[in-house]
Amino acid sequence: MENQLITQEKFVEALTNGIAIPAENNIDVFDFGERLIRWINSTDNIYWAAWDPENENRVLVDLRNCELMQLWIIPGRVLFRRVEKDVEHDMAKEFGNGAIGIMLFCMLENEEIEEFDLEMLAKEEEPQKSKSDASNEDECPDFEWI
Repeated sequence: MENQLITQEKFVEALTNGIAIPAENNIDVFDFGERLIRWINSTDNIYWAAWDPENENRVLVDLRNCELMQLWIIPGRVLFRRVEKDVEHDMAKEFGNGAIGIMLFCMLENEEIEEFDLEMLAKEEEPQKSKSDASNEDECPDFEWI
């Protein structure tokens, strides 16, 4: 697919080595974490995030009251950490969707992309779907929209 927003290579790189962020000192790291938590919690999704009370640089990301991943936010980087062994395999879709959301937030923070109102976009371009289009929607593989 041409012009992908997030390639498979970029996705794997982010999970393996983290994502660069503009926050370079402890105050910026805290501010970044606050914005990330607010963004996750205010977006219409099944995830919830909060600072870990046991570690000032760690954000916990839950899925329906089940801890899914930890984000270590350090100067210049967000690192993904799994909570339990093989969670990224056992809950691959949920883990992947959560990671992509975090990557998108980091891309916004890094000014690689601009945020826009999805409702406004939907109103501007509402294509007429045929019945055959609707039946093919369920056949799309995960993450194809990226």
